[in-house]
Amino acid sequence: TAWSLYLKGDFKQAAVMYQKLVTLYPADTEMLLGLGFSLKSAGDPKESAPYFNTVLLLSPNNSRALEGLGTEAPAQAGGGDPRAAALKISYEAEAKRDYPAAIKPLAALGAGDSLTYLVQLRLGWLSYCAKDWPKSIACYGKAAQLAPNAVEPLLGKMLPQQAAGNNDD
Repeated sequence: TAWSLYLKGDFKQAAVMYQKLVTLYPADTEMLLGLGFSLKSAGDPKESAPYFNTVLLLSPNNSRALEGLGTEAPAQAGGGDPRAAALKISYEAEAKRDYPAAIKPLAALGAGDSLTYLVQLRLGWLSYCAKDWPKSIACYGKAAQLAPNAVEPLLGKMLPQQAAGNNDD
């Protein structure tokens, strides 16, 4: 497994294995962290940074991602990426069950395929919570196009399809 390769010190092979896992599970923070630390331990810290930053988009104060970036300051979360602030606002609004307010900062990032996989996946979930089935299905579909091997958008798409009574897909 990727973890056992990492523990044995075979960081390059661990990175290859983790890359395959990240392709299948692009929103899995453990896989992203594993790839980041494997690349960093293999002597490629610049290549590892995007994976740590992606974890920080999902979990803004993740101590392991901050450690991987070599910082302890939560202000560095997201590496200055404007998506980090949008996600923070979105998560706060979702906690209050204000789904339109949770969608708004993410929708303001851009339209169509220019949004990242993670943002599309989140928009799919929030649209489902807001009972906007067609939008939820569309967002999950875009996420599936952006990461064709990922299972999350396929599983996520099932909920709004069932809610809309469309069980054929």
